[in-house]
Amino acid sequence: MIVIGELINATRKKVREAVINHDEEVIKNRAAAQAEAGADYIDVNVGTGKGETKEEIENMKWAVNAVQQVTDKPISVDSPDNEVIRAGLEVCAQGKKHFVNSVTAAISTSVEPSSLTRTMRKWVKESPPTILLEASTLAVKRRTNEPDTEEP
Repeated sequence: MIVIGELINATRKKVREAVINHDEEVIKNRAAAQAEAGADYIDVNVGTGKGETKEEIENMKWAVNAVQQVTDKPISVDSPDNEVIRAGLEVCAQGKKHFVNSVTAAISTSVEPSSLTRTMRKWVKESPPTILLEASTLAVKRRTNEPDTEEP
């Protein structure tokens, strides 16, 4: 079993405020507490819903660096944006088995299966281990032309 500490997530009010204000103590305290509690990885998600991608990139670098000041646990870089993921991985300490959390295998009517397969193969070749979320039921139903009804 792998334990991922997921308390550094900007969907949480206190973390969102810490990210916006670059309050390192909040981030460091959460990282240290999760490491002490037995987390194998420390997840870092800085998506505040405010600002541009450029700001989220800088926030990810800042937060990963803050976490690494208090623990040597590997980082789980968590963002739906590839640029933010790459930036987070760039500042992760070398020699650790960091990973990406999470990539969504969203299938839509505009993405052909062969294109999705090529994209996922490229991702797997170029990235560290990745948590892949399954495609939404609705997207799969659209792709297979099934009626949009809830499963029992």
